[in-house]
Amino acid sequence: MRALIGQLGANGDCLYATTLARQIKADFPECELTWAVASACAHILVNNPHVDDVWVWKVDDWANLSTAWAALERQCLSGRLSGRDFDRIWLSQIVPSNIRHFDGTVRPSILRAYAREITVPVDSVIALADDEIATVDEFVREKKILDYEHRILFECSAKSGQSYVTPDFALGVAEAVSKELDNTCFVLSTHEDVKTDLSNVISAKAVGMRENAALTHHCSMFVGCGSGLTVVATSSASKTLPNIQLLRGNTSVYASFCHDFEYWGKPSERFIEMADAPIERVAQVILAVCRDGAEAARDRYHRPIPVSFDKYLKFVERWGIGMGRYVDALESLAITCERYGRQPKLLSFARTRIVPRLYWDPVAMDTRQSNRIDQILEQFDVGVSPRLPRRY
Repeated sequence: MRALIGQLGANGDCLYATTLARQIKADFPECELTWAVASACAHILVNNPHVDDVWVWKVDDWANLSTAWAALERQCLSGRLSGRDFDRIWLSQIVPSNIRHFDGTVRPSILRAYAREITVPVDSVIALADDEIATVDEFVREKKILDYEHRILFECSAKSGQSYVTPDFALGVAEAVSKELDNTCFVLSTHEDVKTDLSNVISAKAVGMRENAALTHHCSMFVGCGSGLTVVATSSASKTLPNIQLLRGNTSVYASFCHDFEYWGKPSERFIEMADAPIERVAQVILAVCRDGAEAARDRYHRPIPVSFDKYLKFVERWGIGMGRYVDALESLAITCERYGRQPKLLSFARTRIVPRLYWDPVAMDTRQSNRIDQILEQFDVGVSPRLPRRY
């Protein structure tokens, strides 16, 4: 069997989707698995033992990702895949066409593309090469990182709006901690330039994204912002470290790794999560981990991110309703209700924003979809509305 995964980007999402590749190989061990991926993310799949071939799509700018996805989707639907023939195709990328799988979080929404039970470990798969490990070892020696007792790897660039952390914020935290605690270094992992007079701040701009997995083995703590490097730091190639996550409160659990780990039944005790914490508060948490240990610091400072649906519904509004994908939007609401219960806000949104427009969606007029749509409507206590055209 020849199989295809379609997940062009982004880095963190592709790492999540490595579980999908692992599951496919577990269920179909003899299959030849190809992965269609954006050129900027192809490095994620190097050495992956579950991927046989990488089909690279040139994407010069993330703004063009939707255009590239539309082209891949057209080829998949037409069966003309640039001379490639596949027996099975899984398109896992959430935006722009798989909003129906979205429940407000990322990893489960990507893995729903498989439509079968996930039985393999969900840890993202990174297979580091010997030269990558050697490069990190040399970086650690050159920067004398192991001379410090407390070595804090700090992710300080978030691309999806889930965190407020910037390199300047990280520098402020480093300065505040350094005033209180000697023998501590901060390794700032970011694609941006870091300018500082602090001798204990080390820029890891030269360290590749995958290589951060190796870097965790030389550090004693990770501070992240729910973005791609946090996925790396919780991957199969990384060391388990105390993990402080700094997130925006208005994004709810979208980027909460503690919430994600609990969903998958994985131990979540490593995480200390806070929303909208200022520099002084973050410094206090780091100091507490260094002085009192991660467990005591977690008991004092961990603040689980409350579940709310404002960000989720804005997402559905944009990528579902805004794109005329009313059936997909309704399916998304259904799986979110299945996960979180029949929340009044979700039910009201479905009934007022989606159902009155449902049959504007050509998919809803397809008689082959009738039973499926009616079943979803029943979940929201809605029959076929007399205000809507009947299906023939």
